Amino acid sequence: DENGRPYVEFVNKQFEQINKVSNILSNTNHEVEEIAVISEQQSDATQNLMVTVEENNANIGQITKVMVNIKESSKALQETFEK
Repeated sequence: DENGRPYVEFVNKQFEQINKVSNILSNTNHEVEEIAVISEQQSDATQNLMVTVEENNANIGQITKVMVNIKESSKALQETFEK
């Protein structure tokens, strides 16, 4: 019936709007999930980098100790030859 037609058109437009909003939210959700994956990868990479930095710092400490020992040994050797 013609009297109900405007109501049907209104309801159809509302359904179209709801569908558009649903699609936008679905796309946004997908993009947020992608950001979360990238963020997790960044976090893993940062942790790996921190482990590497800590290992390098430990190695530098070891090298410093060895160099001090070499310097002390060299000094002792030099003193031995000066006697």
